[in-house]
Amino acid sequence: MHLRRAAPLKRIEEHLPQYETKKQEGEISEVLASYLLILNKLAQKGLRIKSSETLREYLQRVTKAYPDFAEDFSSITRIVEDEIYGFGASEDDKHLANLLAQKLISMMEK
Repeated sequence: MHLRRAAPLKRIEEHLPQYETKKQEGEISEVLASYLLILNKLAQKGLRIKSSETLREYLQRVTKAYPDFAEDFSSITRIVEDEIYGFGASEDDKHLANLLAQKLISMMEK
């Protein structure tokens, strides 16, 4: 099985500190911006994505630490992978990613 690594994680990490400005300027997609919000919240809770990790490996760590997030975080990870590696997320998936991000962030703030 081939794991997807490297460039996309660097791209995500490069945008972390300034995602809001980049989002407003249209340099990153809504899907990626939503995912970055979740990554920021998880990093604040001590679950920072490692530069050597694939998105799926990170997903496994997150679901072990937060089993209640498993289904929703799995869904948004799949959408982000489509956005990064595929032909882009569908409009329905983009909408779903935003809803999932809001739900997960709300859960983490409790």
